[in-house]
Amino acid sequence: MVTDPYNVSVNLLLRVALAALAAASDRSAPISIAAWTSAGPELSQVNAVSPDPNADATVYATGSLFAASQSAIYGSLDGARSWHPLQEAPRGEFFAEVYADPRGGRRIFAGSQASGAGTRFLRSTDAGATWSALMTIPETCVPTFAPGPTADAIVVACGVRAFASADAGATWSEPANPFTEAMKLTSAQAGAVIAYGASGFFRSTDGGATWTAAGSAPAACPGILGLRVDPSNASVLLAATGVLGAGGFQCGGVFRSVDGGGAWTPTGLSGVYATDVRFGPAGSGAAYACASYVAGILPPGGAWGSDDGGLTWENLRLPVPSALKIAVSKTGRHVYAATSSGVFVRNDRETRTVHRSSATVP
Repeated sequence: MVTDPYNVSVNLLLRVALAALAAASDRSAPISIAAWTSAGPELSQVNAVSPDPNADATVYATGSLFAASQSAIYGSLDGARSWHPLQEAPRGEFFAEVYADPRGGRRIFAGSQASGAGTRFLRSTDAGATWSALMTIPETCVPTFAPGPTADAIVVACGVRAFASADAGATWSEPANPFTEAMKLTSAQAGAVIAYGASGFFRSTDGGATWTAAGSAPAACPGILGLRVDPSNASVLLAATGVLGAGGFQCGGVFRSVDGGGAWTPTGLSGVYATDVRFGPAGSGAAYACASYVAGILPPGGAWGSDDGGLTWENLRLPVPSALKIAVSKTGRHVYAATSSGVFVRNDRETRTVHRSSATVP
């Protein structure tokens, strides 16, 4: 089976692991090891991070303390060196996603989960200063957002449902879709949207009105947890994979496709439960990946970087053994890792040199 670590509401095992790691962390002072630094946020169990497209040092994150039933959206104006709360959730409700619209306009979207109360979608149009509720659905799921082909088009997927808006979330429709598994969204060129699940993915070029089957998971590890399209070449994709079975960890790592997902080849990053993957700025050749860890179940994770579009990888020595998501600022200068001990940031592009290797890690 494929287990999605983002959906903490249905994955009690990983929630307990997050709580244990957070309890062991001392948040009284920033953590700094090598190039990575973390200074919070205060609610340090972070499962989403999203850089602002207009201000390179501005970044948003969701922070929670599950044991205390507390959660909030945070913002940082100084590259994650300090944080301030933007929106607190009612007790017992947890923010599962925050997404800064890559087209700018100071728009941020978010989703929260409440046990027995479904999933709420929220929006800010002033960089997080104020928020409004867009809609609530009865299912408890982790939403993901992606921009459509027009300036105000936005698509959100949550479980097997997908919603489309042409007016930045003021009104929504739910077109028919072919999804049979929980889906996440990612962007492609020219406003195209990719919806992917563990076993395959679909493509929409009309803002989520229609979907076309576009590819399947790598046969060698049929469990996609993260999927990204190279901003320089729509035919190049990276997939973060991980599969858990009755015997525990089965396979994982990052795979690469050069034909839009028709065929996949393994990269130099394997043997880890890879939860997310990202490309750097177009033309840079940079890519990043992260992996989760649960003692006795998953192998040690962390964060990795590539300078050749994901062919070879260097272990970036994240100070903690697990990360759920990784993000890159627009210029590529700041790399962020969402962990149960806060957001770790690395000022990366000026100093890193990849030691090219195809060796299996760890």
